[in-house]
Amino acid sequence: MKHTITIRNGDTGTHQLDLSDGGKTDAKSLERIEWLIGEPSNVYSFRIEKKEHSPDVFIFFEKPPKTHTRKGTGLISVGQGNKIYTYSIHWKTSETSEEYHHDPIISIKPSGFFFKLIKILIILFGISILFRPKKKKSK
Repeated sequence: MKHTITIRNGDTGTHQLDLSDGGKTDAKSLERIEWLIGEPSNVYSFRIEKKEHSPDVFIFFEKPPKTHTRKGTGLISVGQGNKIYTYSIHWKTSETSEEYHHDPIISIKPSGFFFKLIKILIILFGISILFRPKKKKSK
């Protein structure tokens, strides 16, 4: 599943962003988070920065953008249930403007991935037993 967080607008006075998720996204392991700037918007670009004491929940090869961009993604790694990812969206209104920041969160819930995998393996094992060839009796 993919969660899209659209950056609609930014308030340079309060540094707050108007985000499509209201600043809180609920996600699970192996789900993709996408950040993008909506149209029209006074936000020119953004980058994502993990808060110092926040867990590192994204897979190493698909982490949120660390440099200014208009769109970026991150993929939550396996086994990240019951964690709160706190981060900052640093944003600008133009290429040369001051950088502002807004602090949303991603609440990561257990995915049940391992339980689903175990159920599938048990079912497959049961099917393999039912359909294995029967041994012939020797006389």
